Amino acid sequence: MKRTVSLLITVLLVLSVMTPAYAKTKSETVTISLDKIEDLLPSSTTGEKYSLQLLNAKLKYLACCNDALKTVSNANTYDSKAQAQAVAEKKLELGYISQKEYDDTVKNLKDTVTGQTTDTSTRAQNLLSLRHLFGLDDDDKMTVQAADYSKINLDKINNVSYKRDLKDNDLNDLSGNDATDTELTGKVEAFKSLYDALYHASLTYQTALTDYQTKESDAKLVQSKFQQGYATKQELDDINRDLSTLKTTLDIDRNNLYAAYLKYDFVRNNPDDYPSVFAN
Repeated sequence: MKRTVSLLITVLLVLSVMTPAYAKTKSETVTISLDKIEDLLPSSTTGEKYSLQLLNAKLKYLACCNDALKTVSNANTYDSKAQAQAVAEKKLELGYISQKEYDDTVKNLKDTVTGQTTDTSTRAQNLLSLRHLFGLDDDDKMTVQAADYSKINLDKINNVSYKRDLKDNDLNDLSGNDATDTELTGKVEAFKSLYDALYHASLTYQTALTDYQTKESDAKLVQSKFQQGYATKQELDDINRDLSTLKTTLDIDRNNLYAAYLKYDFVRNNPDDYPSVFAN
């Protein structure tokens, strides 16, 4: 009997070690955050390299973060255009605008709803993919936290050297063999496309950061004027709404920048996995 109990305890201990971290929270909500992805990701069972599996999980997570940001932005856009249509309807009744001007507001609202329906579908698909990457069932509760970059040095992206990375991966010397050089050229072109994507993502983010900081300064000025009675509540609300929109754009562009960096960084460290990265 003691031997049986001992054997049972041993089996339970082994199972507890083999069980992924996420499974311990099956009855609770599994929270996905940027710094916990590696802890929650189960080991690959398909033969896929774990590093590539981890990259895919991070990219899908960032896509879900952007989906959540777009959801908030879409709600604000809908409210704004719905309000514009309501105002236009009143103006039409009073004869202040033409039928065409009113119809344009109706079309704008309809187009917004159509686009947001597509966004909702994409978000659902991305969340489902993320859920499956972590081995969660459809009934398991999952929440996605916004990406926290407080422990990530984004400045390292500015130190990327395309020419140095080409040299480090022996991608800058042709051998004279047509077959070999053709393969090498293909890898260089693929690598260059990743670098270009990273470069443009960086420019986009820097532009968004500048726009946000400028609007933030303007908003503080309007807030001060409002408190002194030199600005209206409407002016304050308008600039704060603009600031919120720019903040959403900034957060999305930062996620896109980090995603572009993750792809580039993975490929320069895993030169044999070019096709795998571009398949995602």
